[in-house]
Amino acid sequence: MAKLRGIMFVAGTYALAAGEAVWLPGVLALERWRHRRWERRERGSGSWLNAHEGKRFSQFGEDGMLEALLERIGTESAWFVELGAGDGRENTTRSLAEAGWRGLWVEADGPSADEAARVVEDRDVTVACVTVTPDSAPGILERAGVPAELDLLTIDLDGIDYYVWRSLRPSFRPRVVVVEYNASATPGVRWVQRYRTGRFWDGSRRFGASLDALSELGATLGYTLVGCESHGANAFFVRDDVVARDLPGVETRVSRLYRSPKYFGDHFGHPCRRDRSSLNRYAPRDA
Repeated sequence: MAKLRGIMFVAGTYALAAGEAVWLPGVLALERWRHRRWERRERGSGSWLNAHEGKRFSQFGEDGMLEALLERIGTESAWFVELGAGDGRENTTRSLAEAGWRGLWVEADGPSADEAARVVEDRDVTVACVTVTPDSAPGILERAGVPAELDLLTIDLDGIDYYVWRSLRPSFRPRVVVVEYNASATPGVRWVQRYRTGRFWDGSRRFGASLDALSELGATLGYTLVGCESHGANAFFVRDDVVARDLPGVETRVSRLYRSPKYFGDHFGHPCRRDRSSLNRYAPRDA
């Protein structure tokens, strides 16, 4: 059933894309209704981590969530890796770099990687300008001297996150994994973008993997979902042995931890076709 819903999800994006081309206001009215519906459903649910959201260098509230999580489970290697680190001015691990952690930032865009290197030139962080693929990812980490049991792995690759995470086992067993998910695919939808060499995200809603798909993958790799950032951008997974020891009894159900997409205006996530309208009116309502 979840796979069938995944097929319906893709078909729906194409239908909405056709609607956007013909009658954008009508599509956005539907999208605003979906926002209101999920806001109601999310009240009274979520992770204990959501109460700790705070932004210093992260895109949304990931900095505060990571601080609270690491305070609870402790640190061991004080090592992080961020795949898709951007220019280093805004990402999930910059706050850890500032706190003195060792780390690896990987960024495929040359100018962004150069700027990232300048940002951490006085920190113990290596910046690698290289394109990450499922085949190349393990070697990139090995050449940088990343320990097998690093404390944190962050994956933000706009599409192939699922495949890259899967490729890193059994060589690497991070204690915490933060990975981008496609929040437009709501709970009960199991969908993963088909992997094609050289394929890049087109800016549409058809990217990455649903939270259900990532949760299933995490379970096969030995990880448990423990929370999602409230804008619906990133999911937090913790290795099962760490959950058993340090996080007993926490909420782990996708249906309760899922957060809907609140990062692209009125759209319920990214537009179904590449958006050029610059329309950005939606703001979450207070509970």
